[in-house]
Amino acid sequence: MAEQDLKAVTLSIQRGDDAVLTAGLGETVEGVPATPDMHFWNGAIVFTYLGTVMLQLAEEGALDIDEPIARFLPDVPSAGTITPRMLMASTSGYTDYVQDDDFIAQLYADPFRAFTQDELEAYVFANPLRFEPGTNVGYSHLNFRLAGEVIEKATGQSLQDVLSERIVEPLGLTETSVLSNSDLPSPRLYMFTDERGSYEDSSLWSAAWGVPDGAAMVTTVCDVVAAGKVVGSGELLSEVSYETLRNPGTAAIGRRTDDCPTCIPTSNELHLGMGVTVAGDWIVQTPLFTGIAGIQAYLPSDDLSIAIANTYGEDSDVGINGSTAIFNNLVPLLAPESDLPPFG
Repeated sequence: MAEQDLKAVTLSIQRGDDAVLTAGLGETVEGVPATPDMHFWNGAIVFTYLGTVMLQLAEEGALDIDEPIARFLPDVPSAGTITPRMLMASTSGYTDYVQDDDFIAQLYADPFRAFTQDELEAYVFANPLRFEPGTNVGYSHLNFRLAGEVIEKATGQSLQDVLSERIVEPLGLTETSVLSNSDLPSPRLYMFTDERGSYEDSSLWSAAWGVPDGAAMVTTVCDVVAAGKVVGSGELLSEVSYETLRNPGTAAIGRRTDDCPTCIPTSNELHLGMGVTVAGDWIVQTPLFTGIAGIQAYLPSDDLSIAIANTYGEDSDVGINGSTAIFNNLVPLLAPESDLPPFG
């Protein structure tokens, strides 16, 4: 924490059914200690849940992860080529609006703004695909927003209801819920960032642009560690689907090219699965939002689950996930025999 000037950290570690450590470190605001029951945006952790739900629906015959999304979203560009598997494995070729200068300017001009799906799609669809679908790995937040729409079309339900019925309720995540506004419930892990040029409270900034509609979730580290164990173990999936979650068949295709300098180099040891990252023996998700970062990690061989969330001090580099750095230091203590390629 001192090395990275992290303001607050909450964490929970569970091995099997045993709680190893649950703690809060630092202060959420001056004079208020951080505690593990504090709520924060779970951000990209919802992508892990989307991957599991997508594979559940495929098992039930509600969709085919290799059938073009034109079946559900016929008006989306390249819908006749791109599949649900490509969306969840980040191999669609779509650009990422989060890297668009105009989007960033609009977001910083009004961080409380709720962008519409049409607005976010416009940033992406104005650009050609970065690569032929299925041939490289390039992160795009739109992938997951479109995946949320596919799930809604396939089920005839809102994504909020689907996540509640298939993830939140079965897993007993009592502190995890979808918000229709940015008013984080109490107790709150306050967030701070200097992204707009001055260090400021970003706790009430809109988080909806980063996740599908109906999936802006708040949570706690205790819920994240419990969900990491169940989702990471494949308990909700068949054996075949669990293998697909960890490796959609695209593990080693990622590489940077002249046409895609932001594409992600991948290998069998470090790659993107269906809404998760596979890092050696570990299944992880690493959310990073304005003023907060975290990690949800699970080691199947040890039934070891780790959840961390951190906020930033005035001298922090808010572009670096502080929780990942903490996790990388914990692994040699908790699972020294596990394989963990450098990542973060």
